[in-house]
Amino acid sequence: MRPATAGLMINALLKTLEEPPAHAIFILATTDPMKVPATVRSRCMEISFAKAKNDELLSALARIVKKEKISIDDEALTAIVDMAEGAFRDAVKLLEQVSFIEGKITVSKVMSSILKSDESTREAFLTVVLAQKSTKDAIEHIEEFVKQGTDMKVFLTDCLRDLEDDLVTKIKDKEIKRVKPWKKDNVQELIKRFMKAYEELRFSSIPQLPIELAVIEFIEEQHDEHKIEKQYDEHMIKDEHVIMKQDEHMIKKSDEHKNDEHKIKERDERKMEVDSSDHLNLEKLTSHWSDFIETLKPFNHSVAGVIRGARPRSVEGGVVVIEAFYPFHQERLSDPRVRDILATVLKKLFGVKVKVEIVLGKK
Repeated sequence: MRPATAGLMINALLKTLEEPPAHAIFILATTDPMKVPATVRSRCMEISFAKAKNDELLSALARIVKKEKISIDDEALTAIVDMAEGAFRDAVKLLEQVSFIEGKITVSKVMSSILKSDESTREAFLTVVLAQKSTKDAIEHIEEFVKQGTDMKVFLTDCLRDLEDDLVTKIKDKEIKRVKPWKKDNVQELIKRFMKAYEELRFSSIPQLPIELAVIEFIEEQHDEHKIEKQYDEHMIKDEHVIMKQDEHMIKKSDEHKNDEHKIKERDERKMEVDSSDHLNLEKLTSHWSDFIETLKPFNHSVAGVIRGARPRSVEGGVVVIEAFYPFHQERLSDPRVRDILATVLKKLFGVKVKVEIVLGKK
């Protein structure tokens, strides 16, 4: 039985499975055994089948081709085996689909019939997503794939293969000069989102929807990070300009008042301690908590207002734990986007990459 219909059939089958007729043997099949209730599994003998090897699939298809007298190239048959991914049923189904093609079946005819995505088209799509980061253009690409009748599952699988190949190549040979201007971190993040979209494909009534959501979320997240970086850089430039003006004024006054030199030196040392330190601990974060709040304001005033009522609780193992004292404050600060903003500001201020966690404390 298929996982989608298993739940509806289980209760009706339980009684029969408990007391089966002497002349009957029930064979239940599923591609997802974890979705079969324990009450059914306990009444059955489980036999797990591994995916078929390519040579086994080729042998099985060759027998069908010979019996049905299908004219097909060896390369075309191999292409069908590759797309079947170890499943006899899928391999036979694909062969049946291409068997209606007139004349000898070639690789190009197989690709056209099964609507496998073209490599250059996929690269153009991935470049729009990873390099140009254009939501509009990416969605238009997906709409064009849908109009062409492209199988979204096959397309997504091909995209994941392309991304995996690019990622592994970058890791194995960092000096290679690639044509694709894709950053490794972005490739990793898109792989995660596409893997999630692949899982959701089986439940989506609109095949392209999981891919569209994955692309929109990925690009918007990249834009948010870029915006935060830009806002911070603008703020730091402005802040640095103010500091330089203040320094000039203080130095000028120091010519008249020598005693001010010691104060200027102490202030500069404190600034250097914050800006150049490569270590962050609870004491340092607590002492510079007001600086952290002020730096946070240009990014999000409302978050800065909420964080003003919180306090740092611990800094350990690259994780900064912030303590909020009201449930709605904890909920607001626990939003993944807000925690990303807090982590970004902490990295810029202290030069340390950390993760941020929010807990509810007692006043």
